[in-house]
Amino acid sequence: MISKETVVLVNLIKRDTERPTNVMIRGVAPRGLALRPQVKIIEGRMFRPGASEIVAGRNAAERFKGAGIGMLSSLVGVGGGLAPDLGS
Repeated sequence: MISKETVVLVNLIKRDTERPTNVMIRGVAPRGLALRPQVKIIEGRMFRPGASEIVAGRNAAERFKGAGIGMLSSLVGVGGGLAPDLGS
């Protein structure tokens, strides 16, 4: 099985330093999740296909502004995928 995915480099603001840092993010479809059985949702829910939603790992949610559950970010299209734009 294969999965078409988009990987982009974005700047996110670190919570501890308030400074931007480069972070790689990956856009996946439900098929991509089938390739990663080790991924488990421990809080919140999985994204809805076609919606402008993100799922962040525990470390990312703790380290970067706007990556926690229920946080809102403006989203911009990047390379055919979606990336959070936390500058606004």
